Amino acid sequence: MKKRLFRIIIPAFPKFNIYSSLLNKTTALGPICIATAVKKLPGWETEVIDENNFWRKEVLNPTGTINHQLLQQENPADAIGFYGGMSSSIPRLYQLAKFYKKMGAFTITGGHHFVSETIPEAFDNKIDVIAIGEGEDTIKELLIAIQENKSLNDIRGIAFKENGKIKYTPPRPPIDDLDSLPIPDFGLLKYARLILLPLGRVRGCGMNCEFCAVKGAPRFASPERLVEEIAKNYEKFNIREFFIVDDLFAQDREDTLKLCKLLSRYQARKNIKFKISVQIRLDKAKDEELLSAMKDAGIRTVIIGFESPIAEELKAMRKGLKPEDIVRLTKRYQDYGFAIHGMFIFGYPAKEGVNYSKTPQERVEAFKKFIDSTCLDTIQVLLPVPLPGTELRKRLLAQNRIYPSQYIGWEYYDGTFPLFEPDPPFTPQNLQNAVLEIMSWFYNRKGYFRLNLHLFLIPSYILRYGPKKGLREWKKKLRMIIYKVIGYRIIQRWLIQQEKLRYFEKLDLARKYLVKGKHPVLNFQLSSESK
Repeated sequence: MKKRLFRIIIPAFPKFNIYSSLLNKTTALGPICIATAVKKLPGWETEVIDENNFWRKEVLNPTGTINHQLLQQENPADAIGFYGGMSSSIPRLYQLAKFYKKMGAFTITGGHHFVSETIPEAFDNKIDVIAIGEGEDTIKELLIAIQENKSLNDIRGIAFKENGKIKYTPPRPPIDDLDSLPIPDFGLLKYARLILLPLGRVRGCGMNCEFCAVKGAPRFASPERLVEEIAKNYEKFNIREFFIVDDLFAQDREDTLKLCKLLSRYQARKNIKFKISVQIRLDKAKDEELLSAMKDAGIRTVIIGFESPIAEELKAMRKGLKPEDIVRLTKRYQDYGFAIHGMFIFGYPAKEGVNYSKTPQERVEAFKKFIDSTCLDTIQVLLPVPLPGTELRKRLLAQNRIYPSQYIGWEYYDGTFPLFEPDPPFTPQNLQNAVLEIMSWFYNRKGYFRLNLHLFLIPSYILRYGPKKGLREWKKKLRMIIYKVIGYRIIQRWLIQQEKLRYFEKLDLARKYLVKGKHPVLNFQLSSESK
């Protein structure tokens, strides 16, 4: 009997997304986990298609997008799962859902985007079922119900429409035993090229940041499991670059030390060196034993959410950090040889009753001064994004500050566009310009000059450090210069794309709509701009 096909699609990001050009060497971990859970389900086969990393040219349209009609004709899918983990790809998700529904497929979605606020619009866009929470068990029960034409009412953790009304089944508890899940099979990802592999050991995060959608007490897989995942993917695909996607690496200190030791031993046994990136809190720099173990394990880059060097903003975000500690702790990571990618949020909205003391330009200069003093290797400065389900979004909605979606759609929820009325004296346009000023200051055309100069500096590095270490340090610096050149080119391409969007024309309509709510911040802004 012919098996049914469950195809999972990771929708393409908008072309104007500043990071879209970086996505063709990796993929999202969640869809791979879901596909792997379905892999051995009787009567079903599964595949994953990542629109951001797809290299089969004969199935591409002249515009470079995937021809899903041809894909469906070649290998018809009975059910389609859409990855809804990134809000900026939701318009494309809905476009695909309408197409596949017209082709007769059953449509399913899930991910952080889908909460009580956004679930109704999904059903308006031809989604049949929404999985809420972790999906490995939910998807198996759902596909069996589809196959056997059974009721959906007994499947926990889903939303669907029944008799024209949205029905929510009881929530599904989080998976406690993560080791019981099958190891993600990246071989299910079709027509892609993987250079950087995403892996994870932790689900949940206990930090409770206002702007973040990841909540809940952290749950951990064993260190042995993650090492097995890395080993299998190295031995099967010869992949040596890994990104551990856990929101906070080293939340469980003892198991993290064990993980690092196991990774170090495996690499020594195979005589190889991995390049591993992790997201980690700044205060972990206080633990020198941990830093030493991380270095031995092949961790080369630490990604740190500094968010802001301004004390008032850090307090509003509930980051639990003080600016005076940040520089000292950053230096500790650098002393151990880690490359640091710094992530920042500019223009974070103050809580009610709090007025930030710095002017817009003073805040820009504070960011530049901090970034310069910490000698960060790469940076990412974004505007605040009020994502669905976050406390930040609830606060701004209550204040009538978020621009209505009929004017400013989900495609703009990528951190590069103003999405709500900023605190005075900022306007939306000068808020975005401030971010561009910081990014253009860091990633500038001088990188080309530095690149050419650096090519002649190998002898000086060897004289300073010796042959082996000198060449290693020279390569490390070269890599950072190349990143800055790439960053400059990405920003220039983004600026060209933005000119075509006419975003601020849409924004003018959105702001006029908010005026009807008589919001005091917006009225202040508009009156100031008219002077």
